Amino acid sequence: MIDESLPPSSPPPPPHRRRGRGVWALLVVVSLAVAWFLTGGVPTDVATTALDDARAALDGQAVKVPLPSADVVTLADAAYLSDEGREVFYATRPEILDAAAFAGRCDTSEVSPRLGTSGFVGCYQPGADSIVVYRPADPRLAGQAVVTAAHETMHAAWVRLTAAERDELTPILDAAESAIPVDDDIHEQIASSTGTHQENRPTELFAYLGTQVGGLDPRLEQVYSRFVTDRVALVAVNTGLTDLVDGLALAITTASQALADAQAANAHERAQLVADVTSRDIYRQNYQAKVDEVAAMSDDQRSRLRLSWGLVGRHRAPDGAGRRHARGRRRPARA
Repeated sequence: MIDESLPPSSPPPPPHRRRGRGVWALLVVVSLAVAWFLTGGVPTDVATTALDDARAALDGQAVKVPLPSADVVTLADAAYLSDEGREVFYATRPEILDAAAFAGRCDTSEVSPRLGTSGFVGCYQPGADSIVVYRPADPRLAGQAVVTAAHETMHAAWVRLTAAERDELTPILDAAESAIPVDDDIHEQIASSTGTHQENRPTELFAYLGTQVGGLDPRLEQVYSRFVTDRVALVAVNTGLTDLVDGLALAITTASQALADAQAANAHERAQLVADVTSRDIYRQNYQAKVDEVAAMSDDQRSRLRLSWGLVGRHRAPDGAGRRHARGRRRPARA
C-alpha cells in the first residue's frame, strides 16, 4: 500500500540503456511504429522480435530516459523494484491515471492488460513500449496501482529477456501455473488477459505469477530477483488487496441483504396498513349508511325506533338485577 502521508523518495538519476548503431536502432523503431500505425497494433511476439533485432544491432550508445515523476518513483518504491526493474519501469514512461483519464486506454486487443477485481486496471503496450496504470481514488485501494505497476513492468521485462531466456522459462511457467489449485482466480485472470492471442500467454504467465504467487521454481525466482528486490513482500501487497476487496464485497453483500430484508418487512407492514385502512373505510361507509337511513325516517319512525331500543334495554335490566341480587345472597366464607 502507498502511504501518501510520507514524502516520495527523491527521484534517482535517469537510467541509461546501452544502445549502438544509432541508424539501425532508429530504423527498427521507425519500422515498429509504422507497423503499429498500419495494422492497428503489434502483437507481443512481433514487438519482442523487433526489440530482439534492435538489441542485436546496438553496441553501446547511451540513450537517456526521461526523469520519472514523483508518483512513478513512489510506485516503484512500493512495488519493491530493483535497479534493473526501475530501469525497465521508467523506460516505459509510465502514466498513472485516474478513472476519467484511464477510460478506454486499455480496451484494444494490441495491449497486455491486467485484470483486476472490476475490469482491466492497467496495460503494457508492446508496440509503444509504454505502461498505463489506473490509480483508484479510494486510498484503501492504493495497493492495486502498486501491483499493477509491478505486473506491467514484468511484461516490459519479458520483452527485454533474450529469446533463449524466454524459451527456457516458458515451460517452467506453464508447470508453475498447473501447480496452482484450479479454483484460484489467477487462471481466469490469465485467460482473460490472453484472450485469443495465445502467443501472449507466456508474458501473461510471467507477469501474473511474478506478482501474485510465491514460492516458485528457483530458476523463475532467479529471473524475478533481477527486477524485484522483495517478491515475498510484493505478493503480500496483492494478497492484502485481495483480502480487502473480498471483505468489502462481503460487507456490501451483507448490507444489501439487510436492506432487502428491511424492504420486505416494510412491504408487509405497508400491506397490513392498506388492509386496515380499507377495513376502516368500509366501517365508516356502513356507519354513514345507517346514519343516512335514520335521517331519512319520519319522526314517528324514529320514535318507534327509539322505543324499541328502550324496550330492549328494559328487558335486559331485570336479568342483570337478578344476577346482582343472586350475587348479593352469597353466603359469607367460613373462617
